[in-house]
Amino acid sequence: MPAVGATRPLSGPHQPQRHPAAAALAGLAQSHRAAAARAAHARVRRAGVLATAPLGLCFLPAFVLIGVVPVVTGLTAAFSQRL
Repeated sequence: MPAVGATRPLSGPHQPQRHPAAAALAGLAQSHRAAAARAAHARVRRAGVLATAPLGLCFLPAFVLIGVVPVVTGLTAAFSQRL
């Protein structure tokens, strides 16, 4: 006889499932966990894509102003002096 307050699992890998609905509920729970994991993975991938827009909007103008504009200005000044 088990001790008072002792519990045993309803079903598990070491015991056969005793209730017919337990198998259906276990399958349903597994499918819900898999769907939640897929949804979380999709949200993480979407967050990575959405993070590139602000980075592009900040770094691209900075690159143009710091890297391209001085080169173009220098080249135009050099060509205008030669003409």
